[in-house]
Amino acid sequence: MKQWKHGSKWGWIAFILTMGVVAVTLIVVSLYESNRLREFRSDLFMLTNDSSSCIAEGPEGLIRVDKANWPALYALVEKSKGALVLDEPAAEESLTFSFACNDAGWTLTVDKISEEVLRIVMDGKRSYVVYLENKRTYEQFVKAASIDSFNVPNKKMK
Repeated sequence: MKQWKHGSKWGWIAFILTMGVVAVTLIVVSLYESNRLREFRSDLFMLTNDSSSCIAEGPEGLIRVDKANWPALYALVEKSKGALVLDEPAAEESLTFSFACNDAGWTLTVDKISEEVLRIVMDGKRSYVVYLENKRTYEQFVKAASIDSFNVPNKKMK
């Protein structure tokens, strides 16, 4: 059996300590991201249930989104899976939903980054940037921002 030398013993100890620090760091980052996503979903749920108005700016111009169609916006985000994006890519297309909620203005911007990735930017009392997989989800957001929407027709603004 081979004897450990004094130097290799300290090398293993340093390696184990380094891996421990990396593991703790990953756990802390995961908990932070989980909390941020929970707050994002909570704020989006509040917007789609408690707002007094929602105006969408999309391919058909300015549209007043009917209250019956707001839950569809939340459902589109809720059913999507996250996407990992390391840089900040430019958007190919964008939609903007402006909410008036509890005496505060919120803006929900949906950016189509590619056929695979969407970026959701929500600004108001707090700000969030979330990347999602785009499995025809962008087209569903376009439908939510159009006159012929999900549950009831939206109204075109002048």
